[in-house]
Amino acid sequence: MISEPSRYVLVVEDDQIDAEYILKTLENFDISVEVAARSYEAISYLQHKDTQKPSIVLLDWKISGGGESVLRVVRQDPSLHTTPVVILSRSTAHVDVRAAYAAHANAFVAKAGELRDFQEQIMTICNFFLYTAQLPPGPESE
Repeated sequence: MISEPSRYVLVVEDDQIDAEYILKTLENFDISVEVAARSYEAISYLQHKDTQKPSIVLLDWKISGGGESVLRVVRQDPSLHTTPVVILSRSTAHVDVRAAYAAHANAFVAKAGELRDFQEQIMTICNFFLYTAQLPPGPESE
């Protein structure tokens, strides 16, 4: 019997407080978590050939170096292109929302101002993408 690989979430977040809230919330799930505080760190991690591919990417759109560059790498890499990417942002500017969806983000979520509400958002996102949605298998299972 082949065991299912453990799931993990890549959190790309440069705001230390938001990252801590996300990590605290993700403790409720039986998953591994990797955090990148800069876009180039996330890109390096994603492009490392020996690295397990994330089950979901939680991506701060306004991260240093630009969330769009991380999303572009995910969508252009055949081994990653079906990975769900959820944009988290304090911005609700239409230009940011349009740009994220034009770059093929799976969702754009404005970060809630209250801690409890923000944690509820993260729980909902992870419950949906990790346990509810049927995602395509990666190329290694074909």
